[in-house]
Amino acid sequence: MPISAATSYAYKVLNTGSLSTKGMDVVLGLNPIQLENGFRWDVNFNFTTWKTTIESLAEGLKTQFVGGFNILMSVQNIVGSEYGQLYGGAFMRTNDASGTKFDAALPYNPTGKLVIDDNAASPNYGRPKVHPGNVNVGNPNPDYLLGITNSLSFKGITISALLDIRKGGEMWNGT
Repeated sequence: MPISAATSYAYKVLNTGSLSTKGMDVVLGLNPIQLENGFRWDVNFNFTTWKTTIESLAEGLKTQFVGGFNILMSVQNIVGSEYGQLYGGAFMRTNDASGTKFDAALPYNPTGKLVIDDNAASPNYGRPKVHPGNVNVGNPNPDYLLGITNSLSFKGITISALLDIRKGGEMWNGT
């Protein structure tokens, strides 16, 4: 948790909230081929999915900064949201009912049209405008994980290969 710089420290470690995780992990092992000469083929599947929700934060905390680059891009926890959401700057997009204008009082619309700076005197003329707020720009958590392991054995020698699949989860590239 951030604390006053006058203490000579930037953060204090403490329990700043509670989480709730719901999910499942399913493992299935198959033996499609097992011959009398000792040849054996085994296949194992491991499917995992979960969702961790922020239930509460410590008194006085509306947002918990987990890490990142502060204003530019950060990982934050907010009550009611999924753990570790990506927040930061985004381009301004139309968000009114007609889909033609930007209204700061309305929620961010990630599918709206880009709002372009049309002020010819502006140094950013012709470029997309920057959204004035801190916007949720992504969820890094995967929809699911799937591991598939194939093992071939013959006369005491085993060769194994793992296919590791991660579906979903967004990333931020700051280069």
